[in-house]
Amino acid sequence: MSIAVEQRGCVRIFSFDRPEKRNALALATIESLLSNLREAEADAEVRGIVLSHRRAEGQLNVFVSGGDLDELAGLLDRDDGADAVLSMGEHLRALETSPLPVVAALSGEAFGGGCELLLLCDAVFAEPSAGLTFRHAAMGLSPAWGGAERLLHRVGPLAARELLFTAARVDAQRAMTLGLVNAVVEDAELAAIDYIERIAKHERGVIAEQKDLLRQLARLAEGAAGEVERATLHKLFGHGENRRVLKSHLERRAQKRG
Repeated sequence: MSIAVEQRGCVRIFSFDRPEKRNALALATIESLLSNLREAEADAEVRGIVLSHRRAEGQLNVFVSGGDLDELAGLLDRDDGADAVLSMGEHLRALETSPLPVVAALSGEAFGGGCELLLLCDAVFAEPSAGLTFRHAAMGLSPAWGGAERLLHRVGPLAARELLFTAARVDAQRAMTLGLVNAVVEDAELAAIDYIERIAKHERGVIAEQKDLLRQLARLAEGAAGEVERATLHKLFGHGENRRVLKSHLERRAQKRG
């Protein structure tokens, strides 16, 4: 099971549960996430979604490590490989367009596509030990799931360049200063639940309309920005450094199995 589901009052919690893959987002994981999201949207008692993760003993505490490298490597020599990567981002946009508030509880590390996932959420609460790393450059890639445009909108051009160009880790406190997280708290999941419970004091339909209004206002230039982001991904996926990194990943996998 890649997504564990729990109901707590009016809040439905989706926990990424692939510790052996550092909660990487395979297509099956995304499909499971969206299927559970649709079920929650159809339940009038649910007032919001919390995205969390299951921690694994003895391993790096990771919220989401990005796309599943095994799947990405398998797309290297496909003509539609870049389009397949882009389609994963299109599926994930359901979090942004959902009528329900989606709140991330960041108690570990978010890498690459995991950071893009956070940018799709309506709020993010982070624990002091959490961190974000937009590590796309280290993978020979650019953001492919709408992350570049959302990051630029969220933090401004100078900070966006720094985060993407250096692929350096940002700790929770600086992430809050930049506007990537709402607050740094001792228990991110409890803070996320409390946030939704405060929202639940107001009519569900009103919140849905407000969320849609804010999304539309923030994305007036989304069409043009999306085209540029997709074109850049096509230039980079399966070429140069990206090919080298993914091929190296496949070779290490083969050695371990051997």
